[in-house]
Amino acid sequence: MPKLTADELSALNLELANVCMTRKTDINTIATLLEQGAEINNRDYREQTPLALAVKSGLDIVVDCLIKNGADIYSRHEYERTVLMTIVGDKGERYLNILNMIISHAKTTGIEISHFLNAVDTQHDTALIYAIKVNNITACALLLEAGASCDLGDKHGNSPLMLANSNNGINDVTKRYRCRRSHHPNAYQAAAQGWCKPS
Repeated sequence: MPKLTADELSALNLELANVCMTRKTDINTIATLLEQGAEINNRDYREQTPLALAVKSGLDIVVDCLIKNGADIYSRHEYERTVLMTIVGDKGERYLNILNMIISHAKTTGIEISHFLNAVDTQHDTALIYAIKVNNITACALLLEAGASCDLGDKHGNSPLMLANSNNGINDVTKRYRCRRSHHPNAYQAAAQGWCKPS
């Protein structure tokens, strides 16, 4: 393949970004763009990769295709947000499928899953804190089952459990999960051992 000019590469990357936000995307189009030289982890002006754009659009088939082609699930975009933080903002079934897909893939990469689940953005929010703030009970349960920490607080020091207790709609999270801190002084180790258990 001949070397692309900067303009050609920019055009391919822009087309890939647009394709990753389109509901009727043909997966073959993504493969073709990648073969032509589009960069799978290219960032737009908001630091969003094609994967982040597909996640935001709820395109589970596109997300799956991008992951299989080497998209970086750990990349961060605007305000240091992760794709997990983007996913939990919506309660639709496609978003929950994407959340499961990304968590499952993260477990196979060899990177400690708790670091991914408990990553914080510039506001010191985790994906679990985002899920609680938007009343996404199902996402909370999935994140807790995967090992998200109940102890990491937001910029005001509020832990996920404190936020759940103050949020009437998501109080079910604290009813469905009990966290036994007294037996586990190290929150990360405890999360990895599954100390947030369904009650």
